[in-house]
Amino acid sequence: KAKKTVPILFVGIWGERKGGPQLLEAFKILLKKFKNLRLTIVGPIPKKFKISSLTIVQRDFVPRDELFKKFYPQADIFVLVPPKAEGFGFVVEEAQSFGIPAIVSRVYALPEIVKDGETGFVVRPSNLADLVEKLEILIQDKELCEKFGEAARIRFENLFSIEKSNQRLLEVYEKALAAR
Repeated sequence: KAKKTVPILFVGIWGERKGGPQLLEAFKILLKKFKNLRLTIVGPIPKKFKISSLTIVQRDFVPRDELFKKFYPQADIFVLVPPKAEGFGFVVEEAQSFGIPAIVSRVYALPEIVKDGETGFVVRPSNLADLVEKLEILIQDKELCEKFGEAARIRFENLFSIEKSNQRLLEVYEKALAAR
């Protein structure tokens, strides 16, 4: 077991839609085995979720520059596991840009952002055992976590950086104008 604190990050509006309750349950399970975990939640959570006794840091709102300067750089693992739907998952791309491996659920575009077994893990929606298993792998294997993080950063630069996105957008516009 690793001695260093393993910071896990969740960014988004808490709730069933983003998989927050499932992450909290997985975290409680893993905390029984690993005492060195910390979960940081950036986003509001309902009062019914009791987090005071856990090693959880929670902030309702964080300005974007603080998110980029403080929260992403301190994370080892990023988790976004919506059970049913997710528009795109920009926060996953943001995490990847910092070299953070992500665990996401197999919904909408998330499996296109995270390459399962290369830049993180893609888990079955609403499957607590799957989430716990994949988190445990990254918690226990720091080298694998770092390897996934580096692959995530490279993938971000090659596919999702502002330069690459602008280049693809320009190609779409040029193609549309050429068709006129």
